[in-house]
Amino acid sequence: MDQFEGADSCVQIADPTRFYKELTDMLNSITPVIFRGVHKVIYQNKKEQWNGDNWGEHPALIKEPEFFEQYELRAIWQPKLNTKIEPVILGSYALGSFCKSVEINNEIKDSQLYA
Repeated sequence: MDQFEGADSCVQIADPTRFYKELTDMLNSITPVIFRGVHKVIYQNKKEQWNGDNWGEHPALIKEPEFFEQYELRAIWQPKLNTKIEPVILGSYALGSFCKSVEINNEIKDSQLYA
């Protein structure tokens, strides 16, 4: 938790399907978007050497190696139109209903994080 700026609590998304549907609906009410899924973050340097085969890792999924203990997942939405999008704070009691508080335990196994 030290890498999360002193965070002292943890929330589990207990119903991911309904959580991401609600979140997508809320985002669509602001700007039309397409939900592209939830992906594991790749911990590597942001500068990649070209592998000669493809474009490499998606930049939205890359995070510096020093954060590898975070086991982060990122949800990605793509705007349907060629419009600029900005961060937004969404207030939704429905989102909270799909989550539950989790007791912090420093001995959580990697397999539990992705269950």
